[in-house]
This record gives sequence, C-alpha cells and structure tokens, in this order.
Amino acid sequence: MRAKPDVPPLAAPRWSASPAAEGGTSVNHSQVALRSKSLLGPYVPFAGNPILAQRDLDAARPNPVTSTHAKLVETQNGDWYATFLGVRPYEGDYYNIGRETFLLPVTWKDGWPIILPQGQPVPFVGTKPRLPASPPSRIPTSGDFGYVDSFDGSKLAMQWVGVRTPKTPFYRLDHGDLVLGHGVRIGDLSGVPASSDGASSMRRQRSRR
Repeated sequence: MRAKPDVPPLAAPRWSASPAAEGGTSVNHSQVALRSKSLLGPYVPFAGNPILAQRDLDAARPNPVTSTHAKLVETQNGDWYATFLGVRPYEGDYYNIGRETFLLPVTWKDGWPIILPQGQPVPFVGTKPRLPASPPSRIPTSGDFGYVDSFDGSKLAMQWVGVRTPKTPFYRLDHGDLVLGHGVRIGDLSGVPASSDGASSMRRQRSRR
C-alpha cells in the first residue's frame, strides 16, 4: 500500500518540496521529505530521510520529545522554520497534555530541507525567530496560572473546545451560568457528525503538572 503525504507540497528553493509524516504514531513517528522539479511530480524521496525523528534515541534521555507532522514556513526575513506536533512524556509513554506545537529552524542542503540531524534530540528550549513580538495575550497561555470564566457572554469563549461540531447546541449561557444539556447516546452519529463521543465541552490543559 502506498502512503499519501499528509502535508501539501510547497514552493521551496528551485524545487517543489513535500514533507510527509510516516512511521506509525507516538515514538515511532518521523518526518520525511520528497521533492520534484514540477509541482505535480513525480516526487523523489530524500536519500537522507528522515529529516525529523526521535525513535532511535534513548527513551530514558532527559526531557524526551516525540515529533511528527511538520509544516515548513518561510518568514519575511527569509528564514525557514518547521512547526510540528510532539508530546512530552512524563513517564514511559504517558503524557497528560496531549500533542503540543513545537518550532525549529530549517536549513537547506542541496535543495533538501533539514529540521534536525539524525540522532539529535528535539531541544526542550529553542531560539525564537527574528520576528516582531506579539502583544501579550489577555488570557495566559503558558506557565502556572489560574483562570476564571464568568460565562457572562452570549457564547463560550474560544478557549473552550469540543469533539467536532454538534448539529444542535447542547449548552446555553444563562446569567453567568453554564447550563449543559445532554448529547446523543454513545454510538448515535445523528447529533455529532463523525463522532461517537456525544456532547463535550472542555478547556485545554497547558501545564504538565
């Protein structure tokens, strides 16, 4: 069975490059690169693949990070970076905040993108891009912090997420109260399309502790 790249091609220096995720999930995931002189292909895989992988490293290394699903972007300064998903296990293959977004610089060698040399771990702390600082967020997004929602608007704030989109609302805000209704029974796909998880509304955990 031939795998399809899950990242669309992009215009790279003199080539059309297509990063693709492969190798299963969790610690075995990796990122590979293919390229072509034509946007429509055919694409040739990089002989030095993978361009990002952690599966060959010691699982007992300090601050382990697993990684995959990278996308490449060029800044207005001409610098290339890769955003990718990863998890930070706190013990074995356990992690309580799920997949996080990471950022690493990309170098180009002979027309191929390189995120990390093989055998090199994802750094726990990296250097930020040469970009203007964004205004501080009104709601904290990292570190130790508390958060209170007064539910005084007409709808839930963007920080609340759910599993897919219900066909009909299952909650309402009533003078500072969040009133939850009920979802469909487990296995009934009529209320929440393509999901058997019923109705849910939750906030992302942002701290490992």
